Amino acid sequence: GFSLVRTAVLGDGRFEPGHVIRGEHRVDLPVSPLVARLVRHLERHRGGATVPEIARIIATENGVPTTQILPHLLEATRLLVRDRVLEAITH
Repeated sequence: GFSLVRTAVLGDGRFEPGHVIRGEHRVDLPVSPLVARLVRHLERHRGGATVPEIARIIATENGVPTTQILPHLLEATRLLVRDRVLEAITH
């Protein structure tokens, strides 16, 4: 029941291109570009890739150490699980 949607989000006092997680009976949840990439990878792999694996992919694509990406993705994952968003995306 949830999907990642590219849309306008309120930025620094104006609307900017961004992403939201949209679901039935829920307010759109704006997410950072990093979290949007996490969600895209989770959707693509349907839960078959771990967060550390996804962190390695994103880090490699951006030429940064995995240790710079992983803590943020783990925290985002924790929050998405707590809000039952992640469960809906990976099933």
